[in-house]
Amino acid sequence: SIVGWGDDSYGKAIPPAGTDYVAIAAGDRHSLALKRDGSIVSWGWDDSGQEIPPVGHDFVAIAVRDHHSLALKSDGSIVGWGDNTYGQINVPAADSYSAIAAGYGHSLALKGEPPKPVLEIRQPPQSYTVEPGSSATLTVLTGGFPGETFQWKFGDTIVGNDSSTLTLSNVQAAQSGQYTVTVTAGGDSITSRSVTLGIKAPPYDTERLMNISTRGQILTGTKIMIAGFVLEGAGQKDVLIRGIGPTLGQWVNGVCTDPKLELFRNTNPATPSIAANETWGLRSEDIPGICQRVGAFPFEDGSVDAAIYMALEPGAYTAKVSGLDGTGVGLVELYDADLDPLISTCNLSNISTRGEVGTDSKILIAGFVIAGDVPKQVLVRGIGPRLADFNVDGTLSDPYLRIYKNATPEALWVASNDNWSDHPDATDIATTTAAVGAFGLIQGSKDASMLTWLEPGTYTVQVSGVDDRTGVALVEVYEVK
Repeated sequence: SIVGWGDDSYGKAIPPAGTDYVAIAAGDRHSLALKRDGSIVSWGWDDSGQEIPPVGHDFVAIAVRDHHSLALKSDGSIVGWGDNTYGQINVPAADSYSAIAAGYGHSLALKGEPPKPVLEIRQPPQSYTVEPGSSATLTVLTGGFPGETFQWKFGDTIVGNDSSTLTLSNVQAAQSGQYTVTVTAGGDSITSRSVTLGIKAPPYDTERLMNISTRGQILTGTKIMIAGFVLEGAGQKDVLIRGIGPTLGQWVNGVCTDPKLELFRNTNPATPSIAANETWGLRSEDIPGICQRVGAFPFEDGSVDAAIYMALEPGAYTAKVSGLDGTGVGLVELYDADLDPLISTCNLSNISTRGEVGTDSKILIAGFVIAGDVPKQVLVRGIGPRLADFNVDGTLSDPYLRIYKNATPEALWVASNDNWSDHPDATDIATTTAAVGAFGLIQGSKDASMLTWLEPGTYTVQVSGVDDRTGVALVEVYEVK
């Protein structure tokens, strides 16, 4: 979509509505936009016909100045319209042009092959869940290849044609499942990955956050690794919390050789710990059996990795992992250890980890699980600058946030964000942040945040520094109800 601002003489800064534009050009008194279908729209002053674009769907570039406009076609030819006092729209003969520019009373063009449009899916449809009887909308964003056509399928059944948006009214349970869209243009086709439309009446009893595991650097002072989580509901929740260093050495160099794990009832650092451990083998519980039951990789025999297994009541908790004999790379994990987590009345509502973000293999990497049978909406955040307001030293000045879905043979990119207020959903992100009880982010800050729907499965969140910057950061995942 297009946003305009500044001097609005002649209406030149009031663009048309719509979300299918791929290029824009601002002139002195009028403006142009190139649509995804290869056509041109114009608005503003029209004293010389410069605001009346040619008809067609084969344009690939546009240029505009005061009283005239230019457009480059896919065959390399140029069309000019508007004022021609100086011959500025009399295009000289050439085999082909590749670029155009409009000046005051004159024009320029670069000889060569015109830019070739690319048939691509820039943003695939997103999975999400709606209630029966409501409307559902799936949208695909493409690269704007001229003449694109669209075909939507539910499984193998065609359910929509000729639009980048599929709208379903009064949806019912039978329409829940996998959807794809195939985009065709220029004799080629490309099909999106399958997405899930979940149709289910509340309460969503089985859609929930399950576990979190974060790998990062265990340093000293405020740069130890800190995991936070909130339990909501009634009753108690059995949890397995692990602080791993030595066993991690099977896969990672430079590990913390002797981690200490402490659990606190709330986030007040003055509150005494309610549990602590330095060596998992000294606990009375069957830690290897519990690890196997929740799907955690086993500890090495005789290692000094740490673990806590206990039942917790609803509330906010903090787990801290420090090094007893030095620093290094470590892993902090939280597992829902109920015998049947999907029928539990006490559940995780948000999970987070704070740690030092380095470069390369020392960035902050968090994994989490979404259980259930329909997509779940979550708020995911990578916080750096805002932590300074909570007296955290050495914060990451510009975090970059990425989400991947763990899959075979390789992880699938889901979404990414640099600065949260630049995100198209920034308003919804701010509203949801308040609704889930998270601390607010400052407009224009370089903290990162995304509001997204995720299918059931295992996910990885990466927090790195833009331009390889380093510092303390916080990664958070909130359940949106």
